[in-house]
Amino acid sequence: MAIDVLVAHPGEDASREPKKRGEVSSSRQTLPDGFRYSKRGSIEFLLPRKTEDEDEVWAWLCSPLEVLAETRSEDEKGWGLLVRVKTPDGLWHTQAVPRALFLAENGEVFSLLFNLGLKITPAKAGKERLRALLCMSSSKKRARTTTRVGWFGPRTFILPDAAFGECGNEHIVYQPEHPMPHAYALKGSLDGWRSTIAARAIGNSRLALAASIAFAGPLLQPLGIEGGGFHMRGDGSSGKTTALWVAGSVWGGGPMAGFLQSWRTTDNGLEARAVQHSDTFLPMDELGQATAVSAAKTIYMVANGQGKQRAGIAGEGRPVAEFRVLFLSTGEVSLAAKLAEDGLTSMAGQETRFVDMEADAGAGMGAFEDIHGEESAAAFSDAIKAAGATHYGHASRAFLRTLLAEPEEAFSEAHCLMSAFVARTCPKDATGQVARVAKRFAIVAASGEIAQQWGILPWPEGHAMDACARMFREWLNRRGSTGALEGVNALNQVRGIIEKHGASRFVPWNPGECPPVPSAPVINRLGFVRRDGDMATYYVLSQMFKQEVCKGLDPARAARELVKCGAITPDKRGSAASSVYLPGIGTGRCYVIDAEKLFADGGS
Repeated sequence: MAIDVLVAHPGEDASREPKKRGEVSSSRQTLPDGFRYSKRGSIEFLLPRKTEDEDEVWAWLCSPLEVLAETRSEDEKGWGLLVRVKTPDGLWHTQAVPRALFLAENGEVFSLLFNLGLKITPAKAGKERLRALLCMSSSKKRARTTTRVGWFGPRTFILPDAAFGECGNEHIVYQPEHPMPHAYALKGSLDGWRSTIAARAIGNSRLALAASIAFAGPLLQPLGIEGGGFHMRGDGSSGKTTALWVAGSVWGGGPMAGFLQSWRTTDNGLEARAVQHSDTFLPMDELGQATAVSAAKTIYMVANGQGKQRAGIAGEGRPVAEFRVLFLSTGEVSLAAKLAEDGLTSMAGQETRFVDMEADAGAGMGAFEDIHGEESAAAFSDAIKAAGATHYGHASRAFLRTLLAEPEEAFSEAHCLMSAFVARTCPKDATGQVARVAKRFAIVAASGEIAQQWGILPWPEGHAMDACARMFREWLNRRGSTGALEGVNALNQVRGIIEKHGASRFVPWNPGECPPVPSAPVINRLGFVRRDGDMATYYVLSQMFKQEVCKGLDPARAARELVKCGAITPDKRGSAASSVYLPGIGTGRCYVIDAEKLFADGGS
C-alpha cells in the first residue's frame, strides 16, 4: 500500500484530500511569541513598541505557512521542520527543511520556500523575521527523515513525494541536506503509458532493454547486486535518446528533458543526482559532453556507491554519501574512445561496470527494428517522445506497490529468472568479468519479466528475456573473448604495436645477415624482425616491451597472455623473456613473438 509522504502532491489541494494512514495532521501549531495567524491564515508579526503606552501593531509577514512536524534522522540528528506553504492559487506544497538552512548566509531557505509559492513582506526586516519564526517554531509531532530516495529499512521505499510499504506509525519524509528539484512527477495515466510507450517497445530489443533497466533499480539492494549500468553508443539521431525517454518515463518526467540527466555536470552535482536516484534509475544523456577524467571517476563512483569524503566546518570528516544506482547512458563514442581523448586507457573494472552496447539494431532504422506502422524511424521516435511528455511516473509506482505487497515472493521470482537467464546465455568457460556482466543483464531481464507478470508492461511472456539475451550476446561478440579483459586488451595492444610499427621500428634481420641491413634508418628501435617468406618473428627488446609495448598494462600479465596464445615459447626456466644473441648488441633478454600465432586468434 502506498502512503503519501506529502500532505498533497504538488498541484493538488490538500484541503480536499482525506488524511491517509501515516500522514501528519495539518492542524495549525501554536506560533512563537510575537507571531500570529490572521483571519485568512497568513502570518503576522508584532512590531516593536516605541513607548510602553503604545497599542500593539501587527504587520503582515507572509502568506500561509504551517509547521506539520519536527523531523530528524534515524540517529536523532539532522533535525528540521516539515512545513507546508499555500500558493497564490490556493494549493498547498509540503517540504522538509533542514534546520541547518535557517542560519545559512546564502539564503537557501528563502529560495526554497519562495519557489514553493510563499509570499513575504518586502519590508527590510521581512527575511529576518521569517528566519526568526522558523528558528523558534516547534511541534510535538515527529517525522523520521532520509536524505536519499530508495530503501528505508527492509519494507519501506521512499520517493521525494511518497512512501511505499510498511511505514508503521511514524511518518517518513525525504529531507536531503540541500533540497534540489527532482523529476519524480506524475502525468497522464498508467494505461496511457502502456499503450503509447511500453507497447511500442514490443519487437524493439533496445527499447525493451531500456524499459526493463528502469524497473531493476529497486531489486538491486535486496538481491545484493552492485550498482553500475549500460552505455548505448551510436551516431546522432540513431534513436538512442529515445530509449532513454522510454526508460525515464517509468519514473517521471517534465518539460524539456523529462527525467533525463546530462553528463555535463560537476562531480559534486553528479554525486547529488546519484543520491537522488538511489535504488531507482539514472538516465545519463550524451557522454561526449563529459571530460575524460570526470567520466572515468564517475564510473567508479556510481558503481561503488560512495561519494567523496568531505570535511566539515571544523575539519572533521563528514559522512560519505552512499547510494546504489543503475544507469543507462548514451553517447556517440564509447568509454574507451572518450578516455583516449586525454590519453587514458579504459580499465577492465570500468568496462564491466559500464557495459558498452551498439545502438544500431541492424534493421536499417537505427535503434529500432519495428516502427509499429509509423512512416519512418524519425516519426516513430517523435511519437514516443510526445507520449513520454504526456504519460509518465505511474509505472514505477505501480511496480513499487506490488513489490512491497509481497516482497519475498518477488525476490524469489527474480532469483529464479536470473538463474535461468545466466544458464541460457552465459558461456560455461566465462571468466568472472563476463559473469558479472551476464548477472547485470540477468537482473534487468528478470525485472522486465516481473513487470510483465504484474501487468505493468503489456508485453508477451519472455519478451524481456529475449531482448536482454540478444543484447548480451551482441556485447560478448564485440568483446571477442570470454576471458579476462586485461588479457584481451594486452593482446590487442601488442597486435596494435606490431601493426603500426612492424615496418618502421623493428630492424630487419634476415637469415645470413649479420649485422642486419635496414632498408632505412630505424628510429626509436623496439627490436628486430626476422622474416622467412610470409612468416615473421619479432624480437622485442626487454625494456621496450615493458616501457612502450606494454604502456599502461602489466608487462608480466601481457607476457603470460602471449605465452597462453602460443605467440611466445617460454625458455627452459619457464620465463617469457629469452636470452638471444642480438646483432650489434650481443646476448640480451628479449621477447620472441611469433606473429602468425599472435594474429591467429582474434587478430586483425
